Amino acid sequence: MRHDIAVGQFAQLGNGIRLHYASAGTPGRPLVLFLHGFPEYWGAWEQILPYFAGDYFAVAPDLRGYNLSSAPRDVAAYRLRSVVEDLDLLIRELGYQHAVVFGHDWGGSAAWRMASAHPERVRGLGILNAPHPNALARELSRNPAQQAASRHITWLRSPDMEDALAADDFARLKHWLRSMPRAGHAWVSAERLQRYVEVWRRGLTGALNY
Repeated sequence: MRHDIAVGQFAQLGNGIRLHYASAGTPGRPLVLFLHGFPEYWGAWEQILPYFAGDYFAVAPDLRGYNLSSAPRDVAAYRLRSVVEDLDLLIRELGYQHAVVFGHDWGGSAAWRMASAHPERVRGLGILNAPHPNALARELSRNPAQQAASRHITWLRSPDMEDALAADDFARLKHWLRSMPRAGHAWVSAERLQRYVEVWRRGLTGALNY
């Protein structure tokens, strides 16, 4: 059975943030949240949502600062506790008390924190490419290999990074997307790549503020 994805939906949260989200399935069925990483948007889960739609209400939001969601100007607004507050409010705004939560990359970090701060909201947890925060902190403090692997975080904090990533029509981000091991070049079709570029053209400030 085919399950279409509904886009262009917004949740106005009690903290003033408005989150855009896409969904598949029927509201009222158990809720599953899918949280994207950097520098993506809800479309990272485009091929996943329909698989869950038969038994769940599958929702993939644009996290704050990304794509069509609110993008506060203050860097402090992108601390994980604020992102987690969005997720807590989103679950309730959708009419639920809890959800199964999947997260990738920075979305995985938010999912870990969500489970820690609001265990009553998390019915199940799935993490992709995001170590537990305690394990990461331990390895960063004493493991040279992890320190080397995490140098890109310092690089992304450079003051001119937004311009660097946007240069040559987002050449660096295009290369990054094509090099991801999910499905190689076959996954990054011309149409999908163009949609990513459209998202990046809306601005990278929020994404980099993380």
